[in-house]
Amino acid sequence: MKSSSVKKSLCITMILIFILGFCNVFADRGTFVMRPKKMKENINVYDTGQKAIIAWNRNQEIMILSTDKYASKDAKVLEFMPLPSKPSRVEKMDVKCFREVASLIARHRPRVSEAMKSRTGNGGRGKSAPRAEQAVRIVFHKKIGAHDITIAKTKNLNAFIDWIKEFVAKQGMEYDEKDFTELKPIVRGYISKGYQYYVFDVIELTTQKKTVEPILYQFKSKNVYFPLRVTLLSRGVTTIALYLFTPFKTDIWGTKSGFVSGFYTVKGKASYEHPIKFQVTDYDMRRVSKEISKLFNGCSEKIWFSAAKFHGQTSKLTRDFVIKPAVYMGEDR
Repeated sequence: MKSSSVKKSLCITMILIFILGFCNVFADRGTFVMRPKKMKENINVYDTGQKAIIAWNRNQEIMILSTDKYASKDAKVLEFMPLPSKPSRVEKMDVKCFREVASLIARHRPRVSEAMKSRTGNGGRGKSAPRAEQAVRIVFHKKIGAHDITIAKTKNLNAFIDWIKEFVAKQGMEYDEKDFTELKPIVRGYISKGYQYYVFDVIELTTQKKTVEPILYQFKSKNVYFPLRVTLLSRGVTTIALYLFTPFKTDIWGTKSGFVSGFYTVKGKASYEHPIKFQVTDYDMRRVSKEISKLFNGCSEKIWFSAAKFHGQTSKLTRDFVIKPAVYMGEDR
């Protein structure tokens, strides 16, 4: 194999390590471990990778989510995620779309001379409540690979909490009341902002680590959106990587969500002079996902790719990742 091919393969491998990078416990979505009624011991769920590809154009967003998970005991896990609108598409994706993202980043790696070593770092910076069945409506249910996905619509907090308890009980599982004590103010916050749709994804885990098939959600959203506040339901350290396709340059720092921009490395350290932010072609997007390419059909703007990453305690994720496109109107894109 030629030296250049070896270097390219090594570069892609290192980026894949970044994309699939290790994290300790839990992830971006709220996670409940559902224990069988006969099982009394605690069960821990571990994420060894948490990542999402997000594409936004003209008030439409595609979000592709994937995790690598395993548990200390065989168990069902219920993942919970709020959305700003009812998804028009929910379908399984091939994990290779994340490999294509790694390849895309590698192909756009800048040529960095040995002399450029400055500004490098490690990347740091009254009435009774209505009955639950009247107040909560199921708008989608389908088993997709390892996922059993239900999407519920509601505007009523108390009825929704009761419905979730019933949902868990129907799975033949137990729950801890303190989970709902913590969940209630988070859901209240989303409902107060007009969020009515909530994804419930039941995944059966074993003690063997496995990649849970990526799932694509397409929905209307006036902003680039990724839910984070539900992560407050979890404890521990997490790593989340986001890969964005947008018709404008993004300002990751401006989201004030705790995420930092992705940077290329020089001699193993992040180079602030070389952010992972560049224009992409339709060919680039099609290699990652035909659905993303279709999303930008007819778009007259330049399409930008950027990367964002969070690593730290889940308790720091107090704000959703939101980019308001209107802020960029009139700028050179």
